Amino acid sequence: MLDICVKNCGYAFHLQISTKDFLNELVRRFPERPPMRVTRVQNRILELIEEWRSTICVTSKYREDLGFIRDMHRLLSYKGYTFPEVKKEDAAVLNPTNDLRSAEEMEEEERAAQSAKLQELIRRGTPHDLQEANKLMKIMAGFDTRRKTDYRAKAAEEVAKIQQKAKLLEEMLQGYKPGDEIKEGDVFEVSDMNSSILALNIDDSRNSQMLWLARIQKFRKCARKSLKTPRLLRSSLRSTTAFTVRANDTS
Repeated sequence: MLDICVKNCGYAFHLQISTKDFLNELVRRFPERPPMRVTRVQNRILELIEEWRSTICVTSKYREDLGFIRDMHRLLSYKGYTFPEVKKEDAAVLNPTNDLRSAEEMEEEERAAQSAKLQELIRRGTPHDLQEANKLMKIMAGFDTRRKTDYRAKAAEEVAKIQQKAKLLEEMLQGYKPGDEIKEGDVFEVSDMNSSILALNIDDSRNSQMLWLARIQKFRKCARKSLKTPRLLRSSLRSTTAFTVRANDTS
């Protein structure tokens, strides 16, 4: 149940599992020195802590708030506990995705994270935490504009990055000839491009900045052009194993 919540409830839940109280309670039954063989439950807890340390504590946008997980991992390692290897496929869901988001979606996510952090700071109630809570409330209320994020510019930057990848992908596909091989690392991981990126809709009434709209349209045109080689692209995205491009695949 804990693993399911961590992988599906986002930052608000991650903030709770990174508290001292939760982590101390999680390892409360661990002996001071590791036994010859840890129990099944202990092994599962070690696996979870290792998974959190190698994913959300490294790749999360809010990783600075998860420091106690890293501290607990170091403490258990110092005591002599060894952590089981985490399967990449099990931990992949905790890593951030490359999905494009609108400025409104980015702002909504940020507001939800700020709200969760504010509640946690108030719950702790120490003088330092209350001081940080006061700073955060000023940001949320719009009084502190120095740390305000320009979500529209950030969204446009993300579009520009993927647009560049689409251009490179198009150039690479055009350069391949019958008999050439595509090996691991040759193709960008642009999975679900057709459904998640090309379906991106822009509402002119809500997005008045013409530069933003122009970038979106230019990228969609570039991505569609790349997708004109469907067999090659689909095969490249499905597998990272090498394969040979046949003459009839380039038609």
